[in-house]
Amino acid sequence: GLAPEEGVALELEAEERAMRECTPAGPPLVYISKMISVPANVLPSTQRDPSQEIFLAFGRVFAGTLRTGQALCVLPDTHNPADPAAIAAARSVTPSALYLMMGRGLEPLAAVPAGNVLALAGLGQAILKTATLAPGARVRPLAPLLFQAAPIVRVAVEPADAADLAALEAGLALLARADPMVRLEARASGERVLCAAGEVHLETCVKDLEARFARCRIIVSPPLVAFRCRGGVRAVAG
Repeated sequence: GLAPEEGVALELEAEERAMRECTPAGPPLVYISKMISVPANVLPSTQRDPSQEIFLAFGRVFAGTLRTGQALCVLPDTHNPADPAAIAAARSVTPSALYLMMGRGLEPLAAVPAGNVLALAGLGQAILKTATLAPGARVRPLAPLLFQAAPIVRVAVEPADAADLAALEAGLALLARADPMVRLEARASGERVLCAAGEVHLETCVKDLEARFARCRIIVSPPLVAFRCRGGVRAVAG
């Protein structure tokens, strides 16, 4: 028989060949690039509270065909398919539904072949932002996306009513998960700092916080825009 290392190498080679060929045959390999927050009433055939936010996993099928009710392993970006401990720790999940995203609508799907993008329901508790989905854990995860832009606008945010502090903290966590460009910072002074990619992005973030995620009125400080110059980084109040 083959040594364990040789078996892993053969499986990885088969995985890479399936990706290159983008064939719908064989086991599925899916990369989740981000989590999308949508109102619960957007999902077809649901009786949930319309004010509730549901996270859908947005990704692309790189190999095989993904079908409804198929069990998959969630592999983080740091997963090592040759490490027995990592294989044992891999979490198994079953998406509750597959959707084709059509503008603001969602069209249920029974199967999605390689080469297509889709949204998966039921993975909100298993994936934070990005992950690779495969039938087993002896798979090399796909490399994470690299963003060329970086957050450059920083503002301190606080609730207009101190009683809404917990709601603001929970809302900031949801916003950071739903928007990959958002960064959060906690300062020693207790300030909660929201970092955005620009003025327009910041306005959108604050609007989403007040209307969807925190659901409370928020006080925003004047922005501190970081820029790089000779000798280091300076921050100038806007």
